[in-house]
Amino acid sequence: KFSAGGAYHFINNKDIDRNLYQPDYQLFASGQLHYYWKQKLIHFYVYTDLTYSGLYDGWAENEMGQNLIFNSKLTLKLKSFRFFYVFQNMFRTSYNNTDHITIPDNFLSYGIHWDFIN
Repeated sequence: KFSAGGAYHFINNKDIDRNLYQPDYQLFASGQLHYYWKQKLIHFYVYTDLTYSGLYDGWAENEMGQNLIFNSKLTLKLKSFRFFYVFQNMFRTSYNNTDHITIPDNFLSYGIHWDFIN
């Protein structure tokens, strides 16, 4: 599966001189691959998403946004258990999404999800 989209933001607020934390546009793309190994009853999933925001300003900092962020998730499902490994910001892009908070690198996480009530 593949999906893509975009958003254009138009806010006309005459009470303030600028629209804070409001990029003019955002672009999105995501994909999912699924493979079912019937002999072992295992489902394999790969999810990816790519986001891009236009230029925007905050209260204290200007010219935030304009970064390409790539995330991915690998999942293995066995009966009622799902094992996952998540890669966030795979391009290791340093970016600010709000004032004075810099995302310096990528993040990795993993875990187990158990559906014990069906």
